[in-house]
Amino acid sequence: MTIEEAGESYLGAICPLNKSKQAASDVVEQSYDAAAGGYLPGLLDLQASREAAAAARDHGRRMIEQLVAEEEMWSGRPKETMLDFTDEYFVEVSHFNALADSASADDFLATWSSWPDTKRLGMLSQKLRQQLELPADASGSCGL
Repeated sequence: MTIEEAGESYLGAICPLNKSKQAASDVVEQSYDAAAGGYLPGLLDLQASREAAAAARDHGRRMIEQLVAEEEMWSGRPKETMLDFTDEYFVEVSHFNALADSASADDFLATWSSWPDTKRLGMLSQKLRQQLELPADASGSCGL
């Protein structure tokens, strides 16, 4: 697989995920009250939030499956970085799963507000983008 083909493959896998994560964020942000200085459980549409989190979880799983299924076509450093990236992404899949399984608005917002450390994931994403000669802007390259 050429670098260009690998870049297209990566964007084909990551963009649906990024869009579903943005959609989940948009739903949850409706419960944010600036005057109160935080998220209010009474404003959270729990069902819509759980569904959006489940969609992000499922897109994350599909992204991992797609990239790992193509592993043999990748080569060199991008392959190593891609495998590190997909391994690291399981943390977010797990977090979205916990959100999707939240029993109450309070539980959902507590989980939403306690994201695991994603610094390494962000670094791997940028490293992979550089290796694949893609723009650093993850949102812009996915049309967000």
